[in-house]
Amino acid sequence: NTKGYEVDIGSGSITIATGAPGGTLDTTDNGGAGYEGDGTIITDAGNFTIGAGGVFTKCVQASRRSLVKMDGGATKTFTSDGDDIGDFQTSDASTYINLQDNLITEAITIDASTTLNTTASNRNISATNITINGTLLANASTITVSGNWDSSVGTVTVGTSTVEVTGSGTITTKSWNNTFYKLQTAY
Repeated sequence: NTKGYEVDIGSGSITIATGAPGGTLDTTDNGGAGYEGDGTIITDAGNFTIGAGGVFTKCVQASRRSLVKMDGGATKTFTSDGDDIGDFQTSDASTYINLQDNLITEAITIDASTTLNTTASNRNISATNITINGTLLANASTITVSGNWDSSVGTVTVGTSTVEVTGSGTITTKSWNNTFYKLQTAY
């Protein structure tokens, strides 16, 4: 258990064991004795992989939720094996992340000069809030947002994607021209 303390991988990669019984990365931060109290930030400048049998445990308290921050300024892969990872961020100029499976998270932040690519395999994204200051390559994916969508600074290359807004959040864009290929709302 990280107990809320930061984990910085540097130029390496994270692989949470594959196969039985698998490994666990527990980012629970209860805030009690021995816990940092402000949530775990995992900074990875390499590939991030949760393999079959691997488990990522996020902290469920919003003020202490885990953040996986992908940086390093190069092309990398992200594989979550369907685990909800808390918050997700692309960071550092020229960081380009290719999703290897569907991404489930509370909040996604795509920083300026970075790219999140759902790839030609059309990986789906599910998040409460999405903030795009860099580039989202949506391809033919389905992106579900239950809170706020903000692409007022960044770029969305829509492809033939579907954005499903399922909550009562707000949608903020630079312009409605070419922001969405298909937009579905639950309002």
